[in-house]
Amino acid sequence: MVDDFYLGVIKLKLLYPDEQAELRHHAHQLVRHRVSDIKKFMIRLQANGYTQKEIGQRCGVSPQAVSKALKSVPAAYRLDM
Repeated sequence: MVDDFYLGVIKLKLLYPDEQAELRHHAHQLVRHRVSDIKKFMIRLQANGYTQKEIGQRCGVSPQAVSKALKSVPAAYRLDM
């Protein structure tokens, strides 16, 4: 699922995998904004139509924790747009 997240970012940003400098920039942005693997997983689940309750059940957290985690991710990296 995390690999799917990166593919989603590439698609969202209209990037090609060989654009290493741009991909590196986005990777640094994700680290700077503390977008962890669990948040990436949550983003992918949300993009695939899961509700916050369902995401919470799959991740072992409350729907409120999912909401807070998703809100902490910059809009540019949310794949449901």
